[in-house]
Amino acid sequence: MNKLSVEYFKAKRTYSYVGIGMIYLLLSTWLFMALRQDAHLEAGEFIYTSFMISGFFSPIAMSVLCSRLTSHEHAGSTFSLLKSSGLTIGQIYKWKVLYAHLIASGMNGLFLLGCIMFSLSKGVALSSAYWLYFWCAIELVSGVFIVIYMSLSFYFSNQMIVLGSGLLGTFVGLMSFNIPSNMQLFIPWAMLQGLMPMQMSNLEESFNFEVTDLNWLNIIIVAGVLVVVGGVLHQIMMKGDDNEIFI
Repeated sequence: MNKLSVEYFKAKRTYSYVGIGMIYLLLSTWLFMALRQDAHLEAGEFIYTSFMISGFFSPIAMSVLCSRLTSHEHAGSTFSLLKSSGLTIGQIYKWKVLYAHLIASGMNGLFLLGCIMFSLSKGVALSSAYWLYFWCAIELVSGVFIVIYMSLSFYFSNQMIVLGSGLLGTFVGLMSFNIPSNMQLFIPWAMLQGLMPMQMSNLEESFNFEVTDLNWLNIIIVAGVLVVVGGVLHQIMMKGDDNEIFI
């Protein structure tokens, strides 16, 4: 807990909360503006839009968060100092990943609350099971992005590379829209599309959104991907103690 307190004070100095807060504010504003003029908003359209816009912003938000959380160490070249105090690169990485998860969970919670309030105001009836499913989806995908972008933030002192990879990830997600949903579950930037509990068909003059059953097996699969990717990247960070590129 003491290490999390240290991360909290460092995050305050680097204004980490401001950047990700602004992105989530933009995410919420875009979603609500996209849907508020629809007088007869249907559940399928709401689900589709919320998943798609979340998938668009999530890589950018997590890359900004991870970049800001490591900017203090890179700016002051303090990785060596931290190592001299008995901490390993793997330990530093672990605590920063955990702290990033806490921040992302808080932001995801506020976003979820906003979505619930907005759906109620528009008369869109969605079950508690759906909201739990949506929460699990955005939490797991955020977790995958955090371990990826935190690793890049440790590896590269030039944080523009990390931010650029976040933007690139957004476009990868958009380009993977036509990939089969079972394959999307294994592509981080397409995961939210693969988890979307609906099918969309193209009619002559409009789109038809058909809500499907919640597939909790897909949630378990993505959780497994998070465990595997997180475990592999953590092992790489553990080996970083003997690799000067992490210092």
